[in-house]
Amino acid sequence: MGRYTKRIQFVLIGVFLIGVGVIVAQTQIPTIPDDFTCDMAELIFLQDDFQRLTDTFDSLYQENPDEALAMLYETGKAYQQLSLTCGYLPPDFASLASGTDLAIIMNALEGLNGDSIRGQLLYNNLEPSGTGDMLACSGCHQTGGTTAPMTEGTWTRWDEIHSLEAQFEAYTFAQYIAESIVHPDGYVVEGYMAGIMPNNFGERMTFQDIADIIAYLESQDQLLDE
Repeated sequence: MGRYTKRIQFVLIGVFLIGVGVIVAQTQIPTIPDDFTCDMAELIFLQDDFQRLTDTFDSLYQENPDEALAMLYETGKAYQQLSLTCGYLPPDFASLASGTDLAIIMNALEGLNGDSIRGQLLYNNLEPSGTGDMLACSGCHQTGGTTAPMTEGTWTRWDEIHSLEAQFEAYTFAQYIAESIVHPDGYVVEGYMAGIMPNNFGERMTFQDIADIIAYLESQDQLLDE
């Protein structure tokens, strides 16, 4: 094989790799930086990044319609997350899956009233969540033992024990419970094991579900054993 032929092959391979790189760049999933603060300048800059991605839709659709539609879908989700991160709540927010961003959840909870009766039904697996899932909280918590802390006395343990711990100095009971639901291994009560409680409740519960569970657990104010 001659030197000229090899050179042409290298050029063709280079063009192919560049093309692949362009497609990958076009179909990347937009993300929100961890240190994003919703400052106006940051918001405009990030929105411009998202817009540049959607501007590739026409050309990408001609090459790969499925890839283009997937990109459009993921970009739409990113825009929604961006709005929620910056404090926007749509009219139907109570029925949306909560996700796992605690700041978004706490913002949503401020606009909701929890129903302790419905919370009890959800907790005891007598009614599905707003996403259609059975939660089965009582399966582990009602029996207590070594699996999970007992339901009974949940609020009292918060008031007399956990609220006094340094890591929860700025927390409310609602924030403590919400975080325990969507990030169950973020804090594990002494004497219990991590990795037992499912970590996908942010997908299986709506904002209203969380508000109702919190309202129910607030009623669990039984005295602690001496």
